[in-house]
Parts: sequence; C-alpha cells; structure tokens
Amino acid sequence: MRLFTALLIPDELREHLVRAMEPLRKKYPGLKWARKDALHITLNFFGEVEERLLPLLESAMESAALRIEAFEMLLRGIGFFPRRSSARVVYLGVEQGGKECRELRELIAQGTAGNISLDRRSFTPHLTLARVKTRTDLPDPAIESRGLATDFTVDRIDLYRSHLKKTGAEYELIRSVPLGSRKG
Repeated sequence: MRLFTALLIPDELREHLVRAMEPLRKKYPGLKWARKDALHITLNFFGEVEERLLPLLESAMESAALRIEAFEMLLRGIGFFPRRSSARVVYLGVEQGGKECRELRELIAQGTAGNISLDRRSFTPHLTLARVKTRTDLPDPAIESRGLATDFTVDRIDLYRSHLKKTGAEYELIRSVPLGSRKG
C-alpha cells in the first residue's frame, strides 16, 4: 500500500481555492493544476508499506495526536520547489501552523522509526497548487497570490492510500485521528 499522512483542507475552503485558482489555470495552461480532491498538506510520505505494519502506523498517529491540540492554519503566498528558476512545484505556503505540522510529522516519524521508511528530506509545510511538467511561464507571487489566502482549524490527521492512475493519483482515506483526543 502506498501511504501518506496529511491534513485535509475543509470542503468549503477547497471550493474557495478552486474558484480562486480558476483565473490562474487559464493564465498558466502549461501547469498541471491540482484537482479539488487532491488539495491537502502532506505530513509524512511513506511510499509502499506492508499491510501488516498498518497498526503500527495508526498507533504512531494516535500517539502524535494526543500530544498536539487542534490549531489554526493560515495558507498564504505562492512559492516554488525547489526554486522559481527550476520550479517543479507551485505551492501555497503555510504562514501559521507550520510549527505544529513539523511536530506532527516528527512525532509520527518517531513512532514508526526502524519499521517503516519515509521521506526524510527537509520539510516545508505547503499545499501543492500545480506541478510544472514542461518549461512554462510561472505565476508572479506578488500578483497572483491575491485571493488564495485562507485560514481554518486543523483538528485531525488523516492517513491516505494513494492509487496511481494515468489520470493522476486518487486518494483513499484509511484512517482519521482527531487531535488532542484518545481515539479516532
């Protein structure tokens, strides 16, 4: 199973972001823009995980959730990975809530250490807006960020299974664990 933990953007805010991205989709058709159902903030990407290890991963999520209370997140500002001149990803930055994202990521990693491998590259919490497939014009952050800012309360961690398809990845919710509580 190809698994990752994430923070899901509430439905009404995903709708808002899709509407706000519409002019950008038209202005920058060379980018592969994220679908509404794909708007989330990845915490830990595990890749292929044996099904027998699922209880360990769920336990790590529960333990992490006990240590972090619900928190406010503010998304604002367009950025690029790895940098604008060689961008592969266009993202919306996390202005508030990044500390909690990093703590959750690390707590889950600690809970699975030695049993489940995961991506240990440096972590910048973000919401992917688009992927750069070919050399193309990119949005100007100073101009195009307007209307994309949004805030919400993060109150759970989700575990997803990613199904890779020709049309793009599809995500299946495996488990949702409320923050600051005993069980999900």
